Amino acid sequence: MRPLLKIILPIVILVGALGTFAVLKATKPMVENVPVVERSWTVATVPATGQSVTPEIRVYGEIVSGRDAELRPLVAGRIVEVGDNVVEGGVVRAGDLLIAIDPFDYETDVADRRSKLAEAEARLAELESDLTGERAMLGEDRRQLKLNRDEAARREKLLKTGAGTQKSLDDARLSLIAGEQRVTSRSQSLKTKAARVAQAGASVEQARVALSRAERDLANTRLIAPHDGYLQDVNAAVGKQVSSNDRVASLIDADRLEARFVVSDRQYARVLASGGYQGRPAQVDWKLGGETVSFAAMVERTEGAIDASSGGVRLIATLGKMPADASIRPGAFIEVSLDDRTHDNVIAVPGSALHDTADKGRQVYVIAEGRLQPVPVTVVARHDTDWLIQGAFAPDAAIVTTRFPQMGPGVRVDAVKSSDGEGR
Repeated sequence: MRPLLKIILPIVILVGALGTFAVLKATKPMVENVPVVERSWTVATVPATGQSVTPEIRVYGEIVSGRDAELRPLVAGRIVEVGDNVVEGGVVRAGDLLIAIDPFDYETDVADRRSKLAEAEARLAELESDLTGERAMLGEDRRQLKLNRDEAARREKLLKTGAGTQKSLDDARLSLIAGEQRVTSRSQSLKTKAARVAQAGASVEQARVALSRAERDLANTRLIAPHDGYLQDVNAAVGKQVSSNDRVASLIDADRLEARFVVSDRQYARVLASGGYQGRPAQVDWKLGGETVSFAAMVERTEGAIDASSGGVRLIATLGKMPADASIRPGAFIEVSLDDRTHDNVIAVPGSALHDTADKGRQVYVIAEGRLQPVPVTVVARHDTDWLIQGAFAPDAAIVTTRFPQMGPGVRVDAVKSSDGEGR
């Protein structure tokens, strides 16, 4: 019995399974074939319209002083007064007192020089008076000499006519000789006194120069700020003995702050090709925490020598006139922006629009009849976060700026204004 059961039971199970399969197959629902729909991607685009674009060169640099003066006492002495703003970083105006030297010795020197000038002028006046008198006496002697000459001639005529004597003629001739000697002596004396007057005049001029020098030294006991600016390296205190070699401070001219920055060789070449650097406007940005302070500047010159280790050319731009109490100071780290070369007939696209290929170089995709079509392009320059490109685009072409994984030629897309693309 058992052997028979072992044979019949598997047959029954197999027949039951086949019957169940037949029932399920007969009662299964009918499924209709659904056609495959091609996927379309939503993308953002920019018009492929060429225009003239002037990119900006953005580099970093620092603020330096274009003109600073080392302030030293013009005369030696003891400091008796220091200006209120003569402190590190103090702001001073042109004409403000910086330090004052004890003026006593210089005041007495002025008084002494003034008295010596008065003495020299009095001596000159005396000699000029003597010279005037000597000229008058010479004129009188010359008139007397003429009379003596006329008298000698008259007596000589009388002697020839027998009306005169030899003695009277001799007396007249002696008077003539004496008159000639007086004129000669007076002329020599006049020259001597004229020389003394000239010498006294030179002494007066020397005394005047000495007085002017003493007055200048007295005025120089007060050291005055030559221009507006702010002080650094201050080393002045009341009671300190200083000489003309001691530096009491450095004065930085607020009107001559400069921005120094390095541009690459290529950037420098483009700047030269587009009108040169001299007089080119620039903008200096100084970041203070979350704020940015901007200053107008003008590129003025390059440094006297090019430092090969800097990797480019150092340019110097002067900032516009600013008040002495402006917040920016030498040493500030800045960003400088200036116009680059102008590019004509270029299109600005974001980096997401550019695609690198191994065989065709860089390209972008445009939409042609609802599908992507590649167009080779040439990258001309960088402008902010965009790239400037050129290529052969059809009129009214739109460049796709959205990336998606299945991107490639012939892929179906829909253009929208949004910059975010998503598949559908």
